[in-house]
Amino acid sequence: MVAAEAVREDDQGRRFRRKVSAWLHDPLAKALVLGTGQAHEGGSVRALREDLGLGPVSEDDRLADRFAAGADRIPMPRSLRLRSDFRAQPELRHPLAASRTVADPLQDVSPEALESQAFDALRQLIVRAEGSVDWVATSLLLWRFGARPEVLGEQGAAVPRLGEGWWVLPADTRVPDHSIVQHLDLASAYAGVHPHPALLAVSIGPVQSFVRVARTTSDFWSGSNLLGALAWEAIAVVVERYGPDSIVVPNLRGAPLADLWLLSVLESRGGSLASGTPLQLAVSELKREEPCWESRSGDHPLLRASLPNRFVALVEKDEAPNLARRAQVRCAEAVEEWTRWALERHGPVAAGAGAGRFPTVHAAWVDLSGQPVQDVRAELLDALAAFGETRGEPEPVSARLAALGCGGEGRAGGGLEFFPPGPGDLYRPAYELLERVMGSTKTVRVSHQDPVAAPPAPRCGLCGERPAVVVPAPGGDDDREEPLCALCCLKREWPRVAAKRWPPGSAASTLAGPAAERWVPSTIALAQVPTQRAIIDRLGDRTTKELSAGDHPDRSARHAVVPAVARQAQDRPGLVAKFRAVIEDGSGPEGAEGPGTVGGSPWPGLCALARDLGIEGPLPMTAYYAIVQADGDRMGAWLSGTVPGVPRNRERLATSFAWHLERQLDQLDDEACRRVVDEWLEEPRPVSPAWHGAIATALNTFGAHVVPWLVEEVLDGKVVYAGGDDLLAMVPVDRVLAALWLLPSLYQGSRLRDPETGQEVPLEDVEAVATRLGLQGHPLGRLVHLRLGGGWVQVPRGGRPGPLRLAMGERATISVGVAVAHASYPLRAALREASLAEQRAKALRGAFCLSVLKRSGGIEQVTSRFPGPDGPGALGGLVGFTGALEAGLVSRAGMARAAQYLRELPPLAPELELEVLSELVARQSLLGADGQRPDPDQEGTGARRLAEASRAAMTALGPGAGRSPKDLVPRRRAQLSSMLAIAEFLGRGLRVGHGRVAGRTEQRER
Repeated sequence: MVAAEAVREDDQGRRFRRKVSAWLHDPLAKALVLGTGQAHEGGSVRALREDLGLGPVSEDDRLADRFAAGADRIPMPRSLRLRSDFRAQPELRHPLAASRTVADPLQDVSPEALESQAFDALRQLIVRAEGSVDWVATSLLLWRFGARPEVLGEQGAAVPRLGEGWWVLPADTRVPDHSIVQHLDLASAYAGVHPHPALLAVSIGPVQSFVRVARTTSDFWSGSNLLGALAWEAIAVVVERYGPDSIVVPNLRGAPLADLWLLSVLESRGGSLASGTPLQLAVSELKREEPCWESRSGDHPLLRASLPNRFVALVEKDEAPNLARRAQVRCAEAVEEWTRWALERHGPVAAGAGAGRFPTVHAAWVDLSGQPVQDVRAELLDALAAFGETRGEPEPVSARLAALGCGGEGRAGGGLEFFPPGPGDLYRPAYELLERVMGSTKTVRVSHQDPVAAPPAPRCGLCGERPAVVVPAPGGDDDREEPLCALCCLKREWPRVAAKRWPPGSAASTLAGPAAERWVPSTIALAQVPTQRAIIDRLGDRTTKELSAGDHPDRSARHAVVPAVARQAQDRPGLVAKFRAVIEDGSGPEGAEGPGTVGGSPWPGLCALARDLGIEGPLPMTAYYAIVQADGDRMGAWLSGTVPGVPRNRERLATSFAWHLERQLDQLDDEACRRVVDEWLEEPRPVSPAWHGAIATALNTFGAHVVPWLVEEVLDGKVVYAGGDDLLAMVPVDRVLAALWLLPSLYQGSRLRDPETGQEVPLEDVEAVATRLGLQGHPLGRLVHLRLGGGWVQVPRGGRPGPLRLAMGERATISVGVAVAHASYPLRAALREASLAEQRAKALRGAFCLSVLKRSGGIEQVTSRFPGPDGPGALGGLVGFTGALEAGLVSRAGMARAAQYLRELPPLAPELELEVLSELVARQSLLGADGQRPDPDQEGTGARRLAEASRAAMTALGPGAGRSPKDLVPRRRAQLSSMLAIAEFLGRGLRVGHGRVAGRTEQRER
């Protein structure tokens, strides 16, 4: 429903012509062209500009270049003409962690071949209509596909040595921590708003209170996806006028809704799907980058709610207030229209039936224009001071040197001179001021009293807050089983409503179509995954006509099979249909027992199915599932550049350049000048568009690529929301420990660590560690192709490592909360416990909290930091205990006996606590139910493993631990007792206890 903006075409054409010209001021291969004697503004840049009729690089292009360079780069001494030879030593610095990545020399790579490949690729992105260039379409295509010319060049023109490394080539080889693509995007964005730029921030809410109003997993998913769609409506107001590169945060390149908008724009400008047209090129490239666009198995890109509820954009200052108002109106109109579509299905829409004042939109903007720059900077700092204490904005190094009288040629200091501050240097104080203004606007809360209906209407059965406008009729269908307000009705109907946003028959609707048939597994479907997986594995290559034939299974939102299970059984659609029938039999209302259940468990139906398929022997059974909620730590501090560990200016420099710079500084004859420069090099790097762009790119990688692969392909779960640094997902209970093991490394892009030792795992040993965590079969095959390290991640694709992607780096941490609940436990209560678990983990940062809600009552939980150089933490203890259960080294009775001894043991001296308790747990857990010890060989191995797990459990304390040794004693015992209870629970019915195929069970689930 994206409407065209009422802007004169010639105005838009001129704006986007300036943007294209600025984007083409530098070649993509600039880092490899420099130092070869070839002018970097020649080659592909000159040829493309001539083809477009742009002429030589203009003064406006140079202004945009200087703005982008001033905002992102370290100011360099003008008198030092030092360069870094990128071809001889290709070096990258991670933009957030400053870790160093060095590739093999590229001196054998021909700059002419690179330029030829870039020209052939980018020329395909030029759109012409009636003999003239369509500047809007050309700018959009350059932004979306110009970063990867290796996939667009003509056959045979590729440069194998460079491969997919185009998009990471640095803009400045001396400071190789931001890419040439980021530089070109920022220059283009500035050209679209010059000469009066401003920063605009818009936030949409409420988020948590809206998403958590859910009775079913479908409600849960719909709330998250609906908010992502609303975020795009607000973003589209800016994108339609200034282009997607104007959005600083989040990174829209690869965002599904942005891609569909791009197709809509191309089609509205006369594009067609005929072979060789720009629209056909865009569609084919989107499908190549993301094969899931044509997927009907639940992993369609539109099913991922991956847009955060806040964005920052570069706009014209005079338009900022209007854009903020239009974003608010656009969101309100979208909700009104969507609500009308949702209510129409339930009969005539009553007057006044709407979503009320949802959503709430906050906005703020800061002017970046004005001259001279020093005066504008002073005004920004004065405005910051009005908000109270600030962290202090250091003066530019050029001003500090000038104050000493050694900042210019011919003066003291050996002629060391820095470029004076430019407009790009205003970004940091402007962004900090924007954050303060946004924070102040959110403190204002306006209360409204909704009119009371006469006669009083029943309250909504889902949220309980608003009057119901959809009242169930006696004997109605499932969709009308409770009264709903307009907003909750929209949430229930969202899958149908979402499919109507693109005109039928359009290119966008062709790609969006499969998303309407989404898969939203219920809690009972997630609980069944271990058993379903075992049935598929037991069948092996065996198949029958009954399992292979028949129609594709019904994709009912309420009774869907988990997508990972459907993929594993894709050659047996009949088997998936049988799984769905078992789910339908056991998925009645809250806590109800369907005809195929015992105590809310689907065991009998699954056992009967296994027996019918000729499967013999026990099967793993459970009635529990897990909710995983994660959040990046200190994300506000990361965005403001105040988080501990921000790279220093010195760390951003290329190694060879830093060495030469140090030598030059040592030769300065002015001690005061040298001290100022040294202090400047030791300062934390300032925030910049490249800094924010790196964060946005890393978070986009995590939410759009890493999390779906991890949750839905490795852990056999389902992603509910993955946007920004937030994650909400549901996974089978037997994958909980694997999730806690993988999540922090995937977020950071760091090497995997052994959960029982905390040491980094060599690539060749990953398979063995994963097997210890129960990742056999297809998850293991996908995991062995994962590549991590240095803040970069390559998610497997098609049985090999996928494209190189940016992660947050080792200086960033993530906190994870996990709630394990019974399938019949109220979803809202389970969500609340997952949120509380995440809050406990965030009190430690870089930690997890695992809560187990037992159906028999009570909560067992453990909180600990993730494994690292300081030790394995509680995760190592959990893996050790559950591994001992799986190996038969310990019995459940022995673990219960050890927990009882912990409660009864008298106080011990603090220095004896660790040793005595760890040995007690090891010895008592080794005893079986009859008090007999295991085989002597096993006893020694088991005792060592259990003792190490016990020490890990007691030394990894959660928040609230006392400071004195005396306070640590009860805390350690409580931690260890919870660990034993959780390990015993995770082993029950999954690795040790099993259900009989005959239809009865060996043990009863609590």
